[in-house]
Amino acid sequence: MRQTPTIAKNYPYGMSNSEIEKDIQDFFREINVNAGRPTVSACYAPLIQLGQSELQFRLAKKTFWISLLIGLLSLTISCVALGLAYNANHSSDEWEKNQIALLKTISEQLKKSVNGGKEDSQVEKPANKPL
Repeated sequence: MRQTPTIAKNYPYGMSNSEIEKDIQDFFREINVNAGRPTVSACYAPLIQLGQSELQFRLAKKTFWISLLIGLLSLTISCVALGLAYNANHSSDEWEKNQIALLKTISEQLKKSVNGGKEDSQVEKPANKPL
């Protein structure tokens, strides 16, 4: 003997997804067994729609929170990358300034060693020396 499906008091809000899916299948089966009689369809079709709506709402809520967490994670990673890029750029500028100062110092020391400590105007250029 076939038993007609019962409707839980808390349908569908206080039930798990699998329980809702099972009830929806039972309601569909009942409509099919009764060959779509209007009285049976009128009873179970709204319950099927209500169950489907609840499942879709739960999925949308879950998807929202997952996408929000991914967005926050992406924002955090972007901020870290921006900080690292700024730090690298700032240290590169400092290194560049130090290198320029060092090159100026080396250039002055080379001029002094080539000139023998004399000023540029007093030093005889190699092209002007007699053979």
